Amino acid sequence: MKVLIIEDDAETVMALRRGLRTYFIIAAAKTGSEGVHKAEVGDYDAIILDLGLPDMTGLEVCRLLYSQPTSSPVLVHSEHSPLISK
Repeated sequence: MKVLIIEDDAETVMALRRGLRTYFIIAAAKTGSEGVHKAEVGDYDAIILDLGLPDMTGLEVCRLLYSQPTSSPVLVHSEHSPLISK
């Protein structure tokens, strides 16, 4: 199975790669536009998406991904979620 990680934080990408590489083939993108492009040309079983990207919001990325006829399931994650209290 192939997973695309759309995340601008290198440490987070490395941690996700370490945790998932045993079971999945991992690709990564640092920006929303790069992630959308990779999703368009690649065949991913799932996408892990950060909400806080440098060039567009994660919600904008979701809209673009789901405007395509065949889109992969998206798991959204964010360190700055308003649902998580510290």
